[in-house]
Amino acid sequence: MERRSQEERRRQMERLQRMREEEERRRKAELERLQMEEQQRQEEENMKLQEMDESERIEYLRVKEQEEEERRKKEEENKRREEEAALLGAEQARMQAEQLAREVALLHQQLAFKRGLVLEAGGLEKTQGISRPWIYSYFSLLQLLGLTPSQAETTI
Repeated sequence: MERRSQEERRRQMERLQRMREEEERRRKAELERLQMEEQQRQEEENMKLQEMDESERIEYLRVKEQEEEERRKKEEENKRREEEAALLGAEQARMQAEQLAREVALLHQQLAFKRGLVLEAGGLEKTQGISRPWIYSYFSLLQLLGLTPSQAETTI
């Protein structure tokens, strides 16, 4: 049985390795294709520039530089927005973690209090014979007499 699970794990690892290699080949081919396209575009642009006269070439290069500047500004703006969104997300995550920590601390505090009550009730039952039903009866009697627990403590 263990041998079968090891064999299955080995096959899974081989399959994952093949998938990774295939993905790497695809990425490499895509990168080569993009490089070829860029090189071809650059060659076409150079030929186009050579065919233009001086004034057209200057105007073309000026427009191209403006477009490049606009593209760069947009990229910087997008990057800035992404960074702000990441900072905001980190801040929200930090706030949620702090809230969760406060809630957990409160729950631990409540649990400690309840454990203390249970421990005290157990001690009272063992040492003085005061059980939960006795406590219930005591408070029921106080209610029948029209006294609240705080009034009964001050009158005793």
